[in-house]
Formats: sequence, structure tokens, C-alpha cells
Amino acid sequence: MKPGGKVAIPSRVVMDWDWRERPVSDRGRAWYEANQEKALINIQERNSRLYTHVPALEETRKLREKLQLVSMYLFTCRESVAEDFRRRLWPKEYLRSDIHLYSFTDLQDVKSGALQKKLTHLLKHSVNHVMTCT
Repeated sequence: MKPGGKVAIPSRVVMDWDWRERPVSDRGRAWYEANQEKALINIQERNSRLYTHVPALEETRKLREKLQLVSMYLFTCRESVAEDFRRRLWPKEYLRSDIHLYSFTDLQDVKSGALQKKLTHLLKHSVNHVMTCT
């Protein structure tokens, strides 16, 4: 095995929320770097218990659920409002459309709190529009 440095292993994160970095080969690192932004991980299918054991992940799930619901209202509004909402989510439309789907980068952002912050901001903006739309 050629040394490729150390990374957190996605399967260990999904199964145990284990973020310890471990040595990987060059090929392993290349795969990781090529796929870390792709939404490939369905938490509900792979390990739904993670929601129970990781409060930040459960908070993110609830925020995404709310965002999914409020988006239904936004998509019935003017086209410009729906387009603005899509633009704010792009390129991660799956955050609304499939609430259990994550990229590895998304999981890192859950761990740091960055994804919850982004979703909270988008949700506040969206709810504000729904409440004041005429």
C-alpha cells in the first residue's frame, strides 16, 4: 500500500460516527477526493440509528424536513421566488428533495455545525417569505 496520507473513513463515520483519521493508499485518497462532494450516503438506509446517537445529525434531519415542507409553499409562489430558493440550494438540491441523502462533506459540515447554520438561515428566509407573501 502506497501512503496516501490520512483521512476519516466514510464507512466508519456512517456506522459509528468515528471521525478518527486513518492511513489510506494513494488510490484510496484519490477515490475519497473524487467522491467527497457527491451525495452518495443515505443515512436512513445505511444506519438510521445514527440519528438517535448523534444530536447534530437529528437536528439536521429536522431542519431538512422543515425545509422540504416550506419548499412546497415556495414552489406555488411566483416563479422568481421558487427560482431564488433553488439558487440558494444549488448545487445541493438533494438537501430538500431527499432529506436522508448526504455527501461526505455534508457530514463534515454537520459535525462542525456549518450545515445546520446554513439550513437554519435558509429556513428563516423561506418561512419569512411564506408568512409575508401576498
